[in-house]
Amino acid sequence: MVVTQAHCEHAICYGHWYADNRMSTLYTICPAAIDTKGQAKHGSVPTETDPRAADLMLAFDRAHAAAVARHKNTGEDAHHVWDQEISMLPVPRHMLNASVDLLFDVVLDILSGRPIWASQGDKTKRPLSIIKDERVLCNIMEGLVMESSAEDCQQQPFTRSKPSMPDERIVSVLQEERHDFLGLAIIFFVRFRFEMEATERIVDSFRSFGVVAELDSVAAQWQDNATVQESPKVKRAEYSSDDPMDLANFLITANIRLVRAEFLWNLCKAKGSIPRRQEAEDDYFETAEGKQSALVRHEEVKSWASGHREALICSISHCWEAREHSDPCGHQLQIICDCTRLYAAAYDAPVWLFFDQISLFQFKRSEEQDRSFRLAMGHMHLLYCHEHTLTLRVQSISSDEVWEQGVKEGRVVKIYDEKTGEVRSVPLTELTRNQNPYLERGWCQAEFEWSSTRAQSTRNQRIDVSGESQILQGKVPMTPEVFRKQVQKLKFTHRSDLDPVYHLQEKVFMEKVTNCKHLKLEFLDVQATQTLVESLPYYACLETCALLNFECSNDILEALLASFQHLLRNNTLRELKLTFRGDQEQQVDMILTAVADTLPENFSLTSFHIDAGTPGEEAAKTFAEAMRKNTTLMDVELMGPWCMYQLGDPPQPVLEDAVWAVRKFEMRNAGQQDHSVQSGEETAGRRPIWPPVKVVSLAKLLQQNSAVTNIDLWDGDKDDYIGPARDPELGDAGAQALAEALKENKTVKRFDFFDHRIGYAGAQALAGALMENKTLREIQLACNQIGDAGAQAFAEALKENKSVTEVSLRSNQIGDAGAWALAQAIKENKTVTEIDLSSSQIGDAGARALAEALKENKAVRMIKLSSSRIGEVGAQALAQALKENKTVTEIDLAFTQIGDAGARALAEALKENKTVKRINLFRSQIGYAGAQALAGALMENKTLREIQLGCNQIGDAGAQALAEALKENKTVTKIDFYQNQIGDAGAQALAEALKENKSVTEVSLRSNQIGDAGAWALAEALKENKTVTAIDLSSSQIGDAGARALAEALKENKAVSMINKLSSSRIGEVGAQALAQALKENKTVTDDGPVAHALAEALEENKQVTIVLPVMQTSS
Repeated sequence: MVVTQAHCEHAICYGHWYADNRMSTLYTICPAAIDTKGQAKHGSVPTETDPRAADLMLAFDRAHAAAVARHKNTGEDAHHVWDQEISMLPVPRHMLNASVDLLFDVVLDILSGRPIWASQGDKTKRPLSIIKDERVLCNIMEGLVMESSAEDCQQQPFTRSKPSMPDERIVSVLQEERHDFLGLAIIFFVRFRFEMEATERIVDSFRSFGVVAELDSVAAQWQDNATVQESPKVKRAEYSSDDPMDLANFLITANIRLVRAEFLWNLCKAKGSIPRRQEAEDDYFETAEGKQSALVRHEEVKSWASGHREALICSISHCWEAREHSDPCGHQLQIICDCTRLYAAAYDAPVWLFFDQISLFQFKRSEEQDRSFRLAMGHMHLLYCHEHTLTLRVQSISSDEVWEQGVKEGRVVKIYDEKTGEVRSVPLTELTRNQNPYLERGWCQAEFEWSSTRAQSTRNQRIDVSGESQILQGKVPMTPEVFRKQVQKLKFTHRSDLDPVYHLQEKVFMEKVTNCKHLKLEFLDVQATQTLVESLPYYACLETCALLNFECSNDILEALLASFQHLLRNNTLRELKLTFRGDQEQQVDMILTAVADTLPENFSLTSFHIDAGTPGEEAAKTFAEAMRKNTTLMDVELMGPWCMYQLGDPPQPVLEDAVWAVRKFEMRNAGQQDHSVQSGEETAGRRPIWPPVKVVSLAKLLQQNSAVTNIDLWDGDKDDYIGPARDPELGDAGAQALAEALKENKTVKRFDFFDHRIGYAGAQALAGALMENKTLREIQLACNQIGDAGAQAFAEALKENKSVTEVSLRSNQIGDAGAWALAQAIKENKTVTEIDLSSSQIGDAGARALAEALKENKAVRMIKLSSSRIGEVGAQALAQALKENKTVTEIDLAFTQIGDAGARALAEALKENKTVKRINLFRSQIGYAGAQALAGALMENKTLREIQLGCNQIGDAGAQALAEALKENKTVTKIDFYQNQIGDAGAQALAEALKENKSVTEVSLRSNQIGDAGAWALAEALKENKTVTAIDLSSSQIGDAGARALAEALKENKAVSMINKLSSSRIGEVGAQALAQALKENKTVTDDGPVAHALAEALEENKQVTIVLPVMQTSS
């Protein structure tokens, strides 16, 4: 008998399905085969006398015969024809997926050479027909062992030799691997009954059955020592999912090799493609210390597990884009490299990756490589659920455009050619492309599920999303029941993989979830929180729980709280922290009430934090009353957007009497980190799950979203969990680490390192990155100490860089030398449109250099030079440049010393310039003369939209000059006269201008000396003007008379929506009443301050007021 590869394929494709469906259905309808625990009785087989069994056996046999005939005659896919035939049987579908324990018994007895017995119900036993019994196995093995027809199979039993293995060994192995019995049966039958070495495709197909990989070596020992009758019991290796040494032992035993991230970086830079494991074994890359192997050595892994070295181990979950190669276009490689460079910058440890194509031996494998592969598949889930690994998901695949571009460019990848038996380079057109989405692939979904069973949801990250608003979407593991429904819809290369995937997910879920003590889930949306409601009852050992930044409906929250109450009543939960996305006051009350209901009997909870909104008084009182009866809860924080009830010394009023009566609380800082709720891990003497951090704020950013496009290490919104607003330890070392990550990164578009004490060394490193990076758009380095040398380094980089459009180097101690270098750069650079050099030491010399550059540059739209040392000479140079420059639209010279002379020069330039729309001359020492010059410019200029003249000394005369200009100007919309010593005369002049002007919409006269006369004039103007929508008269000398005049105007004017703060004026009760009456008629005016008592009744009728006009009486 010659067993061909075709025979092997035949048996694997439908043998399992036939045996599974035929026998398991019989088992399902035969209760006699089930014991009290719902398990199949050993050796128990349904009798043929049961009419249901006989009918079903016949139906299955007919379906099997039809499938065999179609497969042999037409060449159709064996699984496809079998599935079609079986689908036509009158059997409930759920029966087709029933347990296969019964067939286990049959195979076990046949392999051990024992007769098969059936229970008759009368406690007597008889042997079943040996031909029938052999037919069961014949149907499984058909094509493997016989070429005869079905008639031959019925007439002639198999020829069995005496088992070469002791019965005890077979029994012990198969009993421990009941769900894997079919694959084992095939292994034993093929290897030891027919002495055939398994072919490559059979071994690959064993993955479908979840075959225990260690049996290969055990079987080899049996074959070599067949005469030995006694041996120890064989036990499958088990690995803990939270022990680093177990992870290392698995990697070493299965000969799985992790790949160094640096190797992939070099590969990506060279535009190469990911190799197979076989070729990667000899690959290396160059480092500063010399050659480094591409793959991590087993000794290094063991050293990591024992705590002698650091590493960040990441498991990549991704799609195979072609049958022959996982990533032929390099799409996934680029994403992985962009992400892992940032992790390498954030953590003081190398990044080691599990990537299946390069970490596992691929087709075609030698016998030893095949053993490694099967050992790896036996516990593949460990790489995705282990607490010391991080899952990085690439869910996208190459777009059609990318694929077509690769074809057009002649891109090739190396694959194993089965025809030639060699590895060769092939074009994309020769590959079998697979475009199934990630979430529709069975094994991808399995990896996703395994990854979600970790105690920290941030260790399961998608890294290929884009958009600055994108943050991590937390994943909660599905219960096995829910997953079973989900997995039915998924696509598998081998449909027979479905059951193994389901059973493995169930196993992982139960092992991880039921033993989890410290849970930390972040960024759950409503759907994920609903999944948590279904899964939380399985977390029976939970001691600490933190749900951070989650969303849910009231119904979902009610169900969630029921589970928390169960944990509290069982006295297992010690710490609970809940933070919502946004303000959820009603839900805060629900939580307080639910927790309060358990506190009198609870003695486990010691810490309770909630941040979601302001608690209602009734809920707070209920909680306080419950605390009177509790003696263990010592750490409580109730925080929200408008409040912070912190149980301390003294406690807040709402909880005061209850808290004070129970105990005195230690004051805690609201931003202080929690204990295990924060960490979410229990080290128990083991190494921490995260390696040492090098850049704290970047590490925290990556925990929120690994698909980073915006590295913003300054955030004014303090979050007591994500970490401090900025990382005080960044400095030059952190900047250098980030610079290395940014050199080849293609996803980060913007970085902001505000106030990180970066000096010349850090600036030099970042500048070096800009010379290589092709995707960065915005650089924010405000408030550092790069100085002239750092500015010079950036200048050199900007000569080469063609992507950056915005550069902010404000507050960096840059002087004239730095300005000169940057000026030379923007003469050559054609992409930078905004440059901020404010708060610098740049003087006239630097301004002259920048001015010369602007004469040549055609790209810069905005330049900020505020708070510098620029005087009239520098202003004159810039003014001359504006006469020639045709692109600058905004210039900022606030807080400079340009004076009247500089203002005159700028005014002359504005007469000719046709592009500047905004100019900021705040506190620039401008007086009447400068104002007069600017007024002249406004009469001719047709493009200026906004002018800021606050904190100068233009006085009434300057205001009058500008007022005359506004009568003719048709483009200015905003003008600011803040604190300019303007009195009633100036206000009256401006009022006359507003009667004629039709373009100005916003005017600020704040902090001037305008009194009732000026207010009356402005009021009259507002009766006629229909364009002004906002006017600021705060900090003035307006009294009741002025207020009455403005009130009368507001009754007629329907355009003004804001009279910004009449606070610090001299308006009394009479003026306030007048304004109140006006608001009853005017439905448009709003403001941004607190409501005076006099306006309260008016507001009842003014339903459109959203920001209320404050009226505060001050002493005369």
